[in-house]
Amino acid sequence: MGFRLKIFQGILPSATRSYLRYFVSQVKPKKVIMPCCGQFTIVKAVIDGGVAPENIYCSDISLFSSILGYVFTDRDIKEIPFVADDPKLFAEGNTNMRNAAILLYDMQLAQLPHKNYYQQYVRNEFLEQKEQMLSDLERRLQEMHQDFHGIHYEIADMREQLDPDYGKDTLVVINPPTYRGGYENMFEFPGITYKCDFPMFDFDVEFIPLVEHEVNKKHLFMTFRFMDVGVDNKHLLFGLYKTSSKKLYAWWVNRDFATLPVSRGIVGEEKEPTLGKTSFISMDYEITENTKLAVREIHRDRALLLRDLLCHKMGATDAESFYEVFLDNYSFGVFGMHAQAFHMGKSDYLFEMFGFNVPLHKYSRNNRLLMLALTSSAFQNQFYGKKGFTPIGIDTVCFSKYRKMKLNNGILVVTHREKQKNGDYKIKYRADFRDETYPEVVKHFLDEEIVYEKDRTERRDNTPK
Repeated sequence: MGFRLKIFQGILPSATRSYLRYFVSQVKPKKVIMPCCGQFTIVKAVIDGGVAPENIYCSDISLFSSILGYVFTDRDIKEIPFVADDPKLFAEGNTNMRNAAILLYDMQLAQLPHKNYYQQYVRNEFLEQKEQMLSDLERRLQEMHQDFHGIHYEIADMREQLDPDYGKDTLVVINPPTYRGGYENMFEFPGITYKCDFPMFDFDVEFIPLVEHEVNKKHLFMTFRFMDVGVDNKHLLFGLYKTSSKKLYAWWVNRDFATLPVSRGIVGEEKEPTLGKTSFISMDYEITENTKLAVREIHRDRALLLRDLLCHKMGATDAESFYEVFLDNYSFGVFGMHAQAFHMGKSDYLFEMFGFNVPLHKYSRNNRLLMLALTSSAFQNQFYGKKGFTPIGIDTVCFSKYRKMKLNNGILVVTHREKQKNGDYKIKYRADFRDETYPEVVKHFLDEEIVYEKDRTERRDNTPK
C-alpha cells in the first residue's frame, strides 16, 4: 500500500498548476503572498516559475499545512498549538523531522475508515507497516524540505493576509477552500487536538466579497475559482473546462488580462495546436536493443492533436497530464493520465485515460511497448519525481467484443468485467509498476516478440493444410 499525504483535500489540476508556473515566469514578481497554501503544490509551481523561496510568504490555518510549513522553515513543530496522545511523539532522541512524520502518520491513521472487512484489512496493514512508512515519510519530508527551504510560513487567517495592499511588485495567489463535502474533517483527528480558533471559510458567502475587495488593490491578485461557462472573460487568464460538471476551473486576476505579459491560455480563445517539427516514426521502423525509448510530458493541445491523428476523434477527456513516447527521437505514441482519485486518497493507482501509438508493420503487438513503458518504474519515478507521493500502479478501461483482450496478457490484470447492452464488454484492468528502466522496457518487448513469433510460426506450421 503506497503511503500518501491525503489528509489535505482539494488539489488543483496539473494543467492549472502548469499555467501558474508559466504566468509567474512572465510576470516576474519580486514578492509572492500565498494564503491557503494547503499542500504547497501551488507554492512549488511559483518556485518553478522562477521566484526565490525567500521571497515567498505562505500561510494557512490547517494542522497539516502547518506541520509542513514548520518543517520547511526549520521550526520545531512543538510550537504549533496542538496536543496529541501518541507517546512516541516527542520521545527522547526524536528529530523534528521524525516528530513531523509521526504526527502526519497519526493524522492519516485517525482518518482511515474501518467499518467493513476491506477497510479493516487496509488499516491493519497500515499499522503493521508503521516503521517502514515513518522512515519513508521522513525521507520524503527531507526531499520536500530541499525544494521549499527558504520560504516564510505562519499560521494565519486568509482574511487577515488579504487585508493589506502590498504594492505593485507583489503577487498575491490564493486557492480558497471549497471542499464542502468534508472540509471540517481536515481539522478533526481523534487523539489529536488542534487549537484552531479561526472561523471556517464559507466559499458561497465570502468569496465574491473577497474578490471585490481585491479589485482595486495595487498588488496583482490571482485566485483560482469555479464558474459557469459563458461568464465575462475580461479577468480570466486560463480556464480548464470539465465536461462532467460543465464548469470552468479558472485563474482570475484583478486586472484586464490584455494588460498583462501573457501570451497563451486565455479562456475562450480559439487556438489551433501545431506539431511543429515533429518527425513521426516510420511504419517500417525496426526496434533493436539499442533503440532509445523516452517519455516526455507535453502540452494538452499537442497531445489531443496527436491522439486525433492516431485514432478517430474522441471528444473531451478528463486526462490531467499528457505524455509523448519517442523511439530514437521519433514520435511513436501518446497517452493521457488522470490522478485526481489518487490525490484525494481514493485510490493507490493512477488512471490511464487513453493511449495510442503509430502501428509498426514488423510488430503486430507494438502497443505492448507503449503499455510496458507506461507500467514501468521508470515512468512511475518520472511522473512523480520528488513530489513525495508515490502511486503503486495504474488502472485503465478497455472496450472489446471479447471477454478479455489477449494484447494485455502479462501486463494488465482484469479486475472487473461488465457486458454492455450492445454485447461488447467493458473491462477494467490494473497493473502494479514493474521495476524496469526504459532500456529494460525495450529489451522486455523484444524478448516477448521473439517468443511470440516462434509460437506463431510453430502454430502455423502445425496447422493442417
